[in-house]
Amino acid sequence: MSTPVSLRWKVAATVSVLLIAVTCVIGLALIRYLRLFLVEEAGKRAATLAETLAVSARDPLLEADELRLGPVIESIMQDPDAVYAYVLDHEGVVAFHADTQLIGSRIVSSSGPPEKLLEASAEVVVEDIQVGEAYVGLSTEFVDRAVRTVAEQLLFRLGLGTLFGLGGILLLTDFHLRRLARLEHAVHRIAEGDLAVRARVRGRDELARLGRGFNSMVARLEAARQEIERGVTETVSALASTIDVNDAYTHGHCERVAQGTAAVAERMGVEGQDLKEFELAAMLHDIGKIGVPTQVLAKKGKLTKAEYRQMQEHAALGARILSSVSFLGEIPTYVRHHHENWDGSGYPDGLAGDEVPLAARIIHLVDAYDAITSSRPYRRALAHEEAIRRIGETSGTQFDPEIVDVFLELVDEGIIRSIRQRVDEEAA
Repeated sequence: MSTPVSLRWKVAATVSVLLIAVTCVIGLALIRYLRLFLVEEAGKRAATLAETLAVSARDPLLEADELRLGPVIESIMQDPDAVYAYVLDHEGVVAFHADTQLIGSRIVSSSGPPEKLLEASAEVVVEDIQVGEAYVGLSTEFVDRAVRTVAEQLLFRLGLGTLFGLGGILLLTDFHLRRLARLEHAVHRIAEGDLAVRARVRGRDELARLGRGFNSMVARLEAARQEIERGVTETVSALASTIDVNDAYTHGHCERVAQGTAAVAERMGVEGQDLKEFELAAMLHDIGKIGVPTQVLAKKGKLTKAEYRQMQEHAALGARILSSVSFLGEIPTYVRHHHENWDGSGYPDGLAGDEVPLAARIIHLVDAYDAITSSRPYRRALAHEEAIRRIGETSGTQFDPEIVDVFLELVDEGIIRSIRQRVDEEAA
């Protein structure tokens, strides 16, 4: 599978092609204009030299005095681009020429191919009568040399400018892509459930408007989620209140277990939506008891084996009840396994160690502590110290040792007792 090309390099490649194309077009246009300009200027120079030669040739031509015109022709031939200079008389015979051997001939052979030669002529006029014609031929090779030199310098500067332009484009692209990256990061955070995130927005361009629209959308989502969470909380409260129908003790117990579970989970690094799910699962962990007969829940004596099996079924029953509620996520799983032991001796599935979800392991311990420190119809509450001693003894068998250590830290800090006191005061 080929590696996807980032947007940065796609933009850079596109801009590079455009810059190179524009540079080539501008360069070729400038070179063409320069050639035309130099050729035109060379034509003007040739015409000026021809006119000068024609004016200088009037008297020597009439007097057939070669010596007088020789210096003029020589001065013209000193021009590095001059190929020839000559004067024809009224019969078309060469009267004066830089090459004296051609004087008197009718045909003048130019040196150099025609495309490399630029010729200009001027009439030799005496009292409005044409007595001859002057010709000057200039080589255009200097045009090629000048164009080549200028083209090299021009292309070098245009190339350098293109490189600087590319650098600027890359910096500008990188700046805008960082803005897009921040928006992308915010999208990923939202996908993970963090609706508190907002995209940093600056400016008034399209990206800024997109960012503001995104933040507005997230704000509406956050408001909708808060409304849903209120509905979930009310639903959980309603579900928890149904447990009171069969066992008035259970609601206070569920509230204490929920807050204790949240305290332990938070100390272990659980946060965000996961922490909320842990707390809701703890609130609902005994929901399955609505399917346990009241006479079993309220029995003062020891339960029979059949009654104990009925009591054990509340974990799986609670999971089945909650699994029909789609927005509860993993909560039904946590409820199902909140009586699994660390050594695999628990129920309903006999899971052991890390096979048991962390939330279920925490609920199991906090549930057990609250249960044995609360009075029940069939027994009196254990003292706090005795409950802690028993929990310590079952660390590594019934309970996860790491969770036991964290729980005991919270006990030493007085957090577990303060939770119990606060819940009891609210229930009073």
